[in-house]
Amino acid sequence: GTMVMDAGAISFFIWTFREREKIYDIMDQIAGHRFTVSHSRIGGVANDLTSDASAIIKEFITKFPKELKDWHGLLDRNRIFIDRNENVGVLETDKALDIGATGPVLRASGFAVDQRIIAPYAKYDQVEFEVPTRLEGDNLARYFVRMEEMKESIRIIQQCLDKMPKGPIRSNNAKHSYPSKDEVYYSMEGMIHDFMMTDTGICPPEGAECYHAVESPKGELGYYIQSDGTGHPWRIKINTPSFRNLQVLENILDGEMVADTVVVIGGVDPVMGEADK
Repeated sequence: GTMVMDAGAISFFIWTFREREKIYDIMDQIAGHRFTVSHSRIGGVANDLTSDASAIIKEFITKFPKELKDWHGLLDRNRIFIDRNENVGVLETDKALDIGATGPVLRASGFAVDQRIIAPYAKYDQVEFEVPTRLEGDNLARYFVRMEEMKESIRIIQQCLDKMPKGPIRSNNAKHSYPSKDEVYYSMEGMIHDFMMTDTGICPPEGAECYHAVESPKGELGYYIQSDGTGHPWRIKINTPSFRNLQVLENILDGEMVADTVVVIGGVDPVMGEADK
């Protein structure tokens, strides 16, 4: 939405903002927070998915494809929007790989890489979805990739709802998982367990290290962690997609008009907070 607003299409931004509010309401229903959610954690999730939460998710994914179709209708043949983005900010595949681009920026340049495919985690190996790509590598291609990714996200959510099993929502390994809030509030053991998990944490062997990445909306988001034997990492490095994707700007802005700078940056779609080192 903000990328399109940078190109002058205010209506599109308002339409997408409306759908974003619906997603925030869903997160509030699931996790108790609209924005800074902490639903997923080591050993499981914070709360079970209620029937009310399932209902509003199903309602959203049923109606969203029509909204997506309306968005395509608003922009796909909009001459002004196309002129502002087609053949603008072109990033060739080899350059994208050399620079280390990731996510939609890389896939819009013709390279189909996705952490959910190359190194499946969670249940991504049990759902079917496509990895949208384009060959043009321009700002318009990045727009189309993101639009197609929303369609694939709906497919994934629908499959997850259909395959959702019943049963425990967190591990019963007390050394790796927080107790339920009922245990914390109503038993001394639960309160001590919660305190020890927060204060001491999980203690991997000294010298243990790992790197794990997930596919965030912006691209590969990875964490490298090295242990000193305590519950607090001795070293941690975060590989953020926005920091990597911002490196392409020098290449794709070369030769473009100054007026196109904002549009090109919007097409790269960075979050400056995660790019800060």
